[in-house]
Amino acid sequence: MIPQNIVEQIQSANDIAEIVSSYIPLKRAGRSFKACCPFHNEKTPSFFVSPEKGIWHCFGCGDGGSVFNFVMRYERVTFPEAVRLLAKKAGVAIPEYSTADEREGEKREELYRINEFAAKWFSQQLATPVGKRVHAYLRKRGITDALIGQFSLGYAPDSWEGLYRAARKKGYRRESLLALGLVMQKERGDGLYDRFRNRLMIPICDVSGRVIAFSGRVLGEGNPKYMNSPESPLFSKSKSLYGLHLSKRSIVDTGTAVVVEGYFDYLTLYSAGITNVVASQGTAFTPDHARILRRYTREGSHEVVMSFDADAAGENAALRSVDAFLQEGLRVRVLMLPGGHDPDTFVREKGDGAFRKLMGEAPEYFDFLLERLCRNHGVTGEVGKARIASEFLDALAQVKDEVFREAYRKKLSERIDIAQEYIIREINKRTRSASAPSPDRAERGSTPQQPLRLPPGEREIVRLMVEDETIIRQVASELTPEDFRDSHLQTIARRAFDLLEREQWAGSSRLLACLADDRCTAVLSMLITEEQPSGDSGQVVRDCIRYLKRRNLKEELGRITKEISRRERGGAPNAEIVELQRLLMKQKTELLKVS
Repeated sequence: MIPQNIVEQIQSANDIAEIVSSYIPLKRAGRSFKACCPFHNEKTPSFFVSPEKGIWHCFGCGDGGSVFNFVMRYERVTFPEAVRLLAKKAGVAIPEYSTADEREGEKREELYRINEFAAKWFSQQLATPVGKRVHAYLRKRGITDALIGQFSLGYAPDSWEGLYRAARKKGYRRESLLALGLVMQKERGDGLYDRFRNRLMIPICDVSGRVIAFSGRVLGEGNPKYMNSPESPLFSKSKSLYGLHLSKRSIVDTGTAVVVEGYFDYLTLYSAGITNVVASQGTAFTPDHARILRRYTREGSHEVVMSFDADAAGENAALRSVDAFLQEGLRVRVLMLPGGHDPDTFVREKGDGAFRKLMGEAPEYFDFLLERLCRNHGVTGEVGKARIASEFLDALAQVKDEVFREAYRKKLSERIDIAQEYIIREINKRTRSASAPSPDRAERGSTPQQPLRLPPGEREIVRLMVEDETIIRQVASELTPEDFRDSHLQTIARRAFDLLEREQWAGSSRLLACLADDRCTAVLSMLITEEQPSGDSGQVVRDCIRYLKRRNLKEELGRITKEISRRERGGAPNAEIVELQRLLMKQKTELLKVS
């Protein structure tokens, strides 16, 4: 866990207008800046950045917060990842601590450093005389020097201990090299040797661009054709998508992810300007892959275009992957390339324009599936019709959109000439038994919500107190967080009162840095950005405090009155009722005091 004082130091070291303008163009608007919001479609700018207050807020979609929240939303990263990214930009060191978690964190950092070293070492080997033939191979495949540098492609020489010796010379531990799978244990003795030898090396990065693993393609004859790093503390094949660190922004902007099978498919499409692409690294797609893509695709469409070879193997690969996508609410289209092409060969032979045209014409998965089932089973016999309906409805049951399901129920009914009543009955059976969608919504991205209707009185108090220490001291002396009915305002008030009690209150900037909940930061940024009303703010706060106290006391009076009536009807002992009546009178007296 990054200490709070370091978080605040990083926040202070990063000018929010400078950071935001590195992602989107800003125009000055008085003491603030404005732009069209990058998180929803709009024509008139409603996105404002206030360097003075250190916040951003969009009045169109209601989102907002600190510089951390902006980076989290734009880069689609977690809070710690955003803090570390901004720390690097500002040159602020995040100290390591001796707790078990921090020690574990330092071990992970060492593994990252080793992978970065290995990537550079492989890249250097590509530049040696022995690496020339690898360079020639890459050029033959259409990979330019610029692309080689951008993706840090390299070469593992035909040597048993080349990387191992270089890493040990740099002081890296044997245990860490083994944990990453860069070296392997000899069958006899305790010696180690390089896992990757005489292979083109392709670094695999996480979403932040840090190297987590490698894939080595054999040069010439040999098996396996591709050798990947084993599972490690940094790398899980089921959770990793090749190229996402460079493609994520394009996927967000287009709302669509193009999915291919191989590394060269990815590299060729990316170099051709089709940058909203990821590669599966030769494995079937998992629910984790689907959740990652849902996080970056656009809300409302969440579209994936799957491009596989136009043969039986390609079709089967597409079918194996679709269930994971459907269960995560992704819309899937299937692009089968003609003439035995894969995306790499097709684009190099036909050009990116031809690929884009086919991509635009790619059918919905359920159209593709229906035609495939009809081709395989035939639509003339009753057995074939039953098989088509059963397999098609099994897939359709994964879809939660009722309108979508209805459209394809009708298509199925017409295509195989089966009454809709049967189709409806069967799909309802499957839908009821289909598994519920994953509850892990946090990882799926944070689509901005419309601003909440905040309770009167509470809204005004919070807006005024976060900008004036005198006011927050007054509010804290007369109210508790529980006096706020809105959960977001209650959280903000609790954190603010806590900072004040610990004598750490330093205004809204520190409060924003201390709020972990994105919705709370959006609410607070909205209140801070609002124009302050004219008049005596002290009197406004006093009136609001009085209003909240009266409201809460009236609610308590109502509750006690109902409880007295309930106990009287239930024949409760007279002593209980008398005690409640005394409490009722006490609350009425309190109400008179604040009137």
